[in-house]
Amino acid sequence: MNNILFVITFLSIANHAISIPLVPTPCASYARSFHGVVDQLKRFNGMALTYPGLEAERNRLRFYQQMKKRLAPLISCLADHKSDILEYYQEVNDMTETQIETFPSN
Repeated sequence: MNNILFVITFLSIANHAISIPLVPTPCASYARSFHGVVDQLKRFNGMALTYPGLEAERNRLRFYQQMKKRLAPLISCLADHKSDILEYYQEVNDMTETQIETFPSN
């Protein structure tokens, strides 16, 4: 079930090349920082499917926490500029929060 949620989450943010140009210029560095973490997580997910286990789950949780931390200034910046893409990043933030909350605690 966790893998299904994971795939759904990243299908929605997999094509971020479309969203980055829509981000106002003052917010672009926040967007690049966030999408850098997303790219790392996508690469890691491929490895985690090959080598599943507790350490893989911990690393995935760590990346989700990094995503959440990087989303905060991006969402704030987009709100300041009344960006149309703000809703998209808020949805990603909600999905990230859900992933963190549903992670099995050991």
